[in-house]
Amino acid sequence: MKATLQFDLPEENDEFTLAIKGKKYWNAIYDFEDVLRKWWKYDDSIFKKFKDGKLVVLGKDEEGYEIHETKPIEEIIDIIRDRFYEVLNDNDVSTLDI
Repeated sequence: MKATLQFDLPEENDEFTLAIKGKKYWNAIYDFEDVLRKWWKYDDSIFKKFKDGKLVVLGKDEEGYEIHETKPIEEIIDIIRDRFYEVLNDNDVSTLDI
C-alpha cells in the first residue's frame, strides 16, 4: 500500500511542514515526557509538593544532608520551559516551524 500527500504551496505550507516533521514532533513529545518522568521518579532535586503558594524542592547538599527550600512557581516553570526548548532543539523542531 502506498499513500501520496499533496499540498498546494505556499497556501498549505503549515500543513506541509507538520506532515514532513510529524515524526520529529512525536519524538520531542516522547522525549519530554521521559524527562518529566525521570525528574519525578529519580531526581532528588526536583519539586515534590506545594507549600504556601510555592513549590518545595527536596534535595541533598554536598555532604548528603537533606535540604528543603521553596521556590516560586514562576522559577520552576522557567526550569521546565527551558528543558522543553532543549528537547525541541535536540529533535530539530521548533514552536516557530508553522
